[in-house]
Amino acid sequence: MAGLLSISTDKIAFCSERSIKLLSPTGKLLRIRYKVSIPISKIKKAKESENRGKPSQKYIQVITEDDFEFWFIWDSLIIKRL
Repeated sequence: MAGLLSISTDKIAFCSERSIKLLSPTGKLLRIRYKVSIPISKIKKAKESENRGKPSQKYIQVITEDDFEFWFIWDSLIIKRL
């Protein structure tokens, strides 16, 4: 899912570019953006790696204190063009 990843000294945050569709408890269709905000203090482990077959493709794996796991991926060639 494409979106904006922001990393600061306080938190890691992500917001999707497009909205996703969900059903409310009443059955109504909702369109919302997927958002994640992880305070740095709640991160148990973070690891950066790259795709061996495509080294420009980078990954960050983040595991929180409550054992939720998030993977963020980007292509450094695209970032350099921006």
